[in-house]
Amino acid sequence: MINRTVFSLLVLLPLSSLPGEEIETPVDREAIVRAVSPSLVRVEFTLRYDKGEAPRSPGWRYQCPTCGRPHSYFDAEELIKEERPLEVAGFVLSPTRVLTRDAMLHPRFVEKIVVRFGDREVSAKPAAIAKDEVAVLLELDQPLEGTKPLSLDNGKAPPYFMVTYSRFNSQWTTIVESWPEKVYTTSAGQRSRSVPRCCLIVDGDGAVAGVSMNGKIPADDSWKGSPLDWPVVTAPEMSELLANLKKQVDGSVLRVTLSFRSPKRDSSVSGIRLGRESEDEGTKHNVMGILFDEKHILVLAALAPATTALLENIAVFAPDGKPVGAKFVHSLRDYGCLVAELEEPLGTPVSLADGSILDCRNKLLPAAEVIIQGEKRVTYFNHSRLGSFLLKWKQQVFPRTGGAEKHLFPHDMDGRLLTIPIVRREKVSEQDSWSWGHDEPILVPAALVKAILADIENHNDPSNIPLPEEEENRLAWLGVELQGLNKELARVNNVSHLTRDGETGALISYVYPGSPASEAGVELGWILLRLHVEGEPKPFEVPAGSDYRQWHWSFPWNQLDDISEEYFDQMPLPWPSVASNLNRALTDMGFGKKYVAEFFHQGRVVKRQFEITQSPPHYEGAPRYKSKPLGLTVCDLTYEARRYFQKSEDDPGVVISKIEPGSKAAVGGLKPFEIITHVNDVPARSAKDFESLISGRTELRLAVKRMTRGRIVKLKQSVSGKEAAARTETAPAEAGGAAE
Repeated sequence: MINRTVFSLLVLLPLSSLPGEEIETPVDREAIVRAVSPSLVRVEFTLRYDKGEAPRSPGWRYQCPTCGRPHSYFDAEELIKEERPLEVAGFVLSPTRVLTRDAMLHPRFVEKIVVRFGDREVSAKPAAIAKDEVAVLLELDQPLEGTKPLSLDNGKAPPYFMVTYSRFNSQWTTIVESWPEKVYTTSAGQRSRSVPRCCLIVDGDGAVAGVSMNGKIPADDSWKGSPLDWPVVTAPEMSELLANLKKQVDGSVLRVTLSFRSPKRDSSVSGIRLGRESEDEGTKHNVMGILFDEKHILVLAALAPATTALLENIAVFAPDGKPVGAKFVHSLRDYGCLVAELEEPLGTPVSLADGSILDCRNKLLPAAEVIIQGEKRVTYFNHSRLGSFLLKWKQQVFPRTGGAEKHLFPHDMDGRLLTIPIVRREKVSEQDSWSWGHDEPILVPAALVKAILADIENHNDPSNIPLPEEEENRLAWLGVELQGLNKELARVNNVSHLTRDGETGALISYVYPGSPASEAGVELGWILLRLHVEGEPKPFEVPAGSDYRQWHWSFPWNQLDDISEEYFDQMPLPWPSVASNLNRALTDMGFGKKYVAEFFHQGRVVKRQFEITQSPPHYEGAPRYKSKPLGLTVCDLTYEARRYFQKSEDDPGVVISKIEPGSKAAVGGLKPFEIITHVNDVPARSAKDFESLISGRTELRLAVKRMTRGRIVKLKQSVSGKEAAARTETAPAEAGGAAE
């Protein structure tokens, strides 16, 4: 006697019919359940951690129709914590063969597999994996008592019904559903019906005509037949496939080390940063690279322009661990990658697949999971499937596995790479808080990457490049200072309707002479609304709120003598930093781009055309000179500092940008942000002038200004005989005296 599984039955019957409507002969759905129940089993995967990692699998995730993100049908950590297995339905095909859904779990996460019928159980192991259906065939250690293999007859006629078996309200439940009438026809002419995943298709007597594991079947009768006849890859064949894939991936997916120089220590521009991807590793960043020909590698690193500016060296590690140098060539404009040229040929280049990625839907794909952990490259080999597809960026189709994709490299059965995990770069106008690299990688079709690399000049970002140290802090500018709007300011200036009631827009509080804004006739009091930049899909809305890079307090000039010298490095700028949100955004958009700025002036919108241009030297990027004997660093007096100190272009002076604690400069009473106007009565007009004026001098008489108050500071420095002789030979004429 069959030991029946507890089930509940959902019966769908018409409640009434219209006059003249033909009434379908009722089908005994309970009889269908009785007919198939001996072939329905439960498959239990007992999961485990490996190397501290919780099990992860794309095979048990689905795309949420509400948020568009993948969600899991189960929580592996919760299952392990509650000491219960992952349970899925299985269909008995022969005394020792069971068909179940392909979980795509790596064997390292599976403690054991058990097939259960009632209170009886038998151990099992994977025997084969279906090529075209999301299914795996399990081999039982022995026949499971009480079960009966499915009897499939592809000659069965409609009406058909769909039978699924799963937990429902904590109980194992058999559900019988009517045959779907809807037929879906794609633009490519493919016709299909939507059915539940992992279901039997039966006639009214419960005789099985076919099985579906993918969630859809062809609209014709080609779905009929036994799963034992499906194309499969056996377990030994899969082991051989993965062994060959390992050789290929080890030679083409390589560890790359990017080395950055540290940002200037005396720079207070918060926009100059190594980026989120590098903050944990200081000035070295280990990433993955794809060797796409013998001399070039695609480095998977979404670097902001301010980060790429600091890039100094690229090292690619061969399969034997030997580092090979590489030279930066390009940054991709739309994807988080850079292209580097190797100093010598290396490894085995990858073969990038052609054709439509849609052809790979639900196909069995040998896959590598490549993880960079510190200086270690860790790889795992299993299989994957591409279950869903999204139409996204520039009408391109991107696949989704539904699982963790940031380290996944699926290949086709011929060993060609199908997709690459890459971050898509958001346009600056699309970003929140002007941040970079906050998105997770997406699987970009290799055919798309191949096309981009073949036309690299049209996909290059000329603004995202390494820069010499003297240019690393370069900024674009419009040449204005802004005061953010609010609801009241927007109302008073009659721009509420143009600024979302003061949520965007800014009042121009100053226009720098000679700046792009000045040349375009922009005046004090105009309101900057938004920018329309070529290549940006949406206008850049000028932020109305306070700029977090701007100056929010009164510098303590009167208390400067009371501040201990060990806190000098922590003092903020006295003036607003020019690395504002607006200037930083313009810089990231790229020099040379055209844009139209919308202003509001005298009751109407005024438009002006501009090109993104580099600003004059600013404090954070200006030339500096460091005197080790004095423990003093000075900087050119730049345009924003001159505005703050109310200095004209002809006024001499260099700004003290750094004082070393305990140095002669510190003992002599010099303070950060004071201005040295003269050295021994000779005007110092630049950091280079200052270097020349103190070179070879043992005694220095410095004219120093703190805002409007001046004083003389005398310092002594030791000078070598060679320096003194050179000073005597090249001493400049010392004309003019200090204003103090």
